[in-house]
Amino acid sequence: KAESNGQFSNVIARELDNGIQGKSSLLSNTIDPTGSAELVENWVEVINPTTQARKFTVSIFAANGKLIGKPKVIKVNPLAEVDVPGGHQIGRGTYLVEVKPSSLQTPYLASLVRYAKPTSSDGYATIHRANTGEWGRRYLGVSNLTGECWNQDNWVVVANPTTELLNVSFTARKQDGTEAGAARLGFAPRAQESINLSALLPKEQVGYVELSTGAATPLLSESVIYYHDCGDNKVQAAFTLPSQIPDATKLTGTFNSFLDMQNFVLLSNTGSSNASSLSFRLTAPTATASVSSMTGPAVGKTSFFELAAPQFNIQSNSYGAFNFGSTKSGKLFGDVLRVKEVDGKIDYVIATPLR
Repeated sequence: KAESNGQFSNVIARELDNGIQGKSSLLSNTIDPTGSAELVENWVEVINPTTQARKFTVSIFAANGKLIGKPKVIKVNPLAEVDVPGGHQIGRGTYLVEVKPSSLQTPYLASLVRYAKPTSSDGYATIHRANTGEWGRRYLGVSNLTGECWNQDNWVVVANPTTELLNVSFTARKQDGTEAGAARLGFAPRAQESINLSALLPKEQVGYVELSTGAATPLLSESVIYYHDCGDNKVQAAFTLPSQIPDATKLTGTFNSFLDMQNFVLLSNTGSSNASSLSFRLTAPTATASVSSMTGPAVGKTSFFELAAPQFNIQSNSYGAFNFGSTKSGKLFGDVLRVKEVDGKIDYVIATPLR
């Protein structure tokens, strides 16, 4: 959403998606991170990409996993979208929203968008993709940085989308790989918990969180980061990092330096071998393709750096793709943050995972 001064009250980015099948879940949060009583609007979007009308049942569960009210049945016409309130109609709290098609073979798209102060220039928005459940060991990027007139506040949300009790091992690691905190968490069916990473991770540090159920059981998780203003009680911007499974050899991402955006990479090594040498290959429609090398993060460590000239040959007003490659067995994962900063304050951040 553009403002008259050339800045933006909020910016979100959607990844291309092939759609999902079966029951999916989304994480909702109507609590204003500034502490005010104003509710953050949460809207669930259900899209039907087929040529036949489809029905979906939308259910909302409280943080303790209890069903709230009656499930709502919606009809989505062919190639159409229906928006459903995702929690703000209930009140202040965190919720799990479950979307279930009438036929589990029905392909569809679903997401949840949070709008804080949608009619104000002080607003922000974050987008959250529907998930059928994440299996196995998962990882999330975390951050507790500060700037000229902002500081980050990072929360990791973990939820149990199943109808069974679930135990989750949680470990947070600092930038140097040392442990910042660990816990064994128990979840009732469809319950969730929010963990304040800013209380565990030291200032001016990045790192990652490891989550494991120890069994073939799905879970939901995300890392949500807010930029608080240095003077006023407001949030300048916010973004969400999805959980990921580390890749052994190659990661691909995109960059865009138009609108004076800076491009930062959050890159973690969760494997047993140091990523001592990474190849960096750049392919850009508006820049010269190049290949270079760099030192990657050691075992358990996280690197945070800007994709900028001269090391990465990325110029202003350019866009394109890049990939990191490693001959080692180090398991890497990470995200690209496109950051627009104006006069020491964050205008917006677009986060996209490395794939």
